[in-house]
Amino acid sequence: MNTKLTNIVEQFAFEGTICEINPLGEGLINDTYKVKTCETGRPDYVLQRINHQVFPDIGMVMHNIDAVTSHIRNTLAAKETLDIDRRVLRFLPTKNDGNLYTMLNDGTYWRMMVFIDNAITKQNIDRENTREAGRAIGNFQKLLADIPVHLGESIKESFANLGKRFTFGGEIPKDQRVYYFNTKEIVGNKFGTPTPVPFRVVDERAGIDIDISVRCFGEYSYRLSDPILFYTNVCGNVSTEYTRNNLDSQLKSELLTALQPAFAKISGMGIRYSALPGHTFEMADALNEVLSEKWSGLRGIEIVSFGVSNVNASPEDEAMIKALQKTAVFRNANMAGAYMVGAQGEAMKRAASNPNGAMMGFMGMGMAQQAGGVNAAQLFQMGQQQQQQHAYESFLHKVSPVFLMQHIMLRSLC
Repeated sequence: MNTKLTNIVEQFAFEGTICEINPLGEGLINDTYKVKTCETGRPDYVLQRINHQVFPDIGMVMHNIDAVTSHIRNTLAAKETLDIDRRVLRFLPTKNDGNLYTMLNDGTYWRMMVFIDNAITKQNIDRENTREAGRAIGNFQKLLADIPVHLGESIKESFANLGKRFTFGGEIPKDQRVYYFNTKEIVGNKFGTPTPVPFRVVDERAGIDIDISVRCFGEYSYRLSDPILFYTNVCGNVSTEYTRNNLDSQLKSELLTALQPAFAKISGMGIRYSALPGHTFEMADALNEVLSEKWSGLRGIEIVSFGVSNVNASPEDEAMIKALQKTAVFRNANMAGAYMVGAQGEAMKRAASNPNGAMMGFMGMGMAQQAGGVNAAQLFQMGQQQQQQHAYESFLHKVSPVFLMQHIMLRSLC
């Protein structure tokens, strides 16, 4: 009898006396032995070397096995099922630490379980016993449906593979397909707005907050960021090649629809519509944010770059903006005074060349000044007051709160 194997068996909490240890089965992954005991009424055992090259995390493997077998055993016991030991494997703990496996000095891992007598092992599945095997697997999965513990990924993959192995006659499925995806950036996708798109114009300095209509033209590029998602939701049922021509029309339509909310994000950043060609990175980020659910989340596509070659508003909107900006300039009294001085100078030139005589021209200009209500000198005086007020407010922002309170109290006493 093999002394090494006997010493390994002695590390586990088994019953009886060892009579024989012989190779068992035709497995190719683990080395398996049957341990026969001498006493009548004592169970025989299975000793197995775990291939840690195939199963590198032995602790996780044995944790999974213990969780599965314990859950099934408890479920069957609650149903008062007979012959539970013939339905569920029972692994033996070690004598030293109670683990369900032991590691030797040579780096090998071993486990031991109770041998189920009068059992038949099928190396291949044929048509006659496929139904029974399928019923057994289905019952096994049903018993694990409410398992409360977390199982490692390896055992989940094994369970998922069980049904496939029966489908392929007991062998590991070898049906493989190779799909090629172009994950490079796909460039040269032109776009243009067939109808004007709303764009919000915000100019805090001029006090403008209005909506105008713009047209824009340019190109964008995209790429496949998740080929698996693209295959699952877009081209999985296509038997031939799937090219960009099948999708470009849909993508362009959705891109144009997303321009309006993207423009809203861009205008919220204070970017003017005329400056869009210089902010293509921001536009690409805004479009990706708007299209993330449809493109990235559903199809695995993302926009890489977005270029604007031309953007313009209608002549009416552009004239309105210029008029509002020009009017807003005159909020500054100094600017308004300078404009009035320039206008007066121009009026004096015209008066001097009046065909009815210079006197008549200057008389008309004087009457206009009297009707205007405010002259240039008054505007410059108002501008000086505005500058002083602005300087005073800037001073208040810079000083400390204590000094500010003292300053206010002194001003109130004056």
